[in-house]
Amino acid sequence: MELIPEDAKAREDAFRRWRRCWLPGFALVARDDLLAERLAHLQKSDATASLLDAWLHAARFNHQVLAEPDGKPAPDGKVRWGDPLRTKGSGWTVPIPVGYAALSPRHDAGTVANARDMATPLRFVESVYSMGEWISPHRLSDVQQLLWRAEADEAKGLFRCRNVYQPPLAAVASEGQGDDWDEEDDSYVDD
Repeated sequence: MELIPEDAKAREDAFRRWRRCWLPGFALVARDDLLAERLAHLQKSDATASLLDAWLHAARFNHQVLAEPDGKPAPDGKVRWGDPLRTKGSGWTVPIPVGYAALSPRHDAGTVANARDMATPLRFVESVYSMGEWISPHRLSDVQQLLWRAEADEAKGLFRCRNVYQPPLAAVASEGQGDDWDEEDDSYVDD
């Protein structure tokens, strides 16, 4: 067990050392941005598409006939099937529960019949879901990108976990165009 250094340079050096020790492993990071992109994609063809529709669409494979790169039929006559939004190198994304949202106001202890604990106030809730992605630790730049923190908004009745990971801009721009990892990139190697 080690403490996270306060000094930015020391924290960066420590993280470079740690993430090399974590290979070959994966870290689960938040990808709320993928859910927003999926919603925008669905709303192009159906203006009434909701976040639930986007989450359900992203949580499954949506196979359809894929067009050939040159637009002509394949010479052998075979048809290629696949999910056009899950191309090779687009990452290992998964639907994840991230918290819960209140369905009712807070009830005082003992006022709801048949509650498990009559000494604790309760509130009826439903789960809140989002998207996550499993990525290799060498793709992270700071230990804070690994951590999940609880966040509560009592006024809205929203209780969820947040992660500060943001995909690199180059990865977002080239998503779906293959893996951009370069074997010459030594950013995961301890100096």
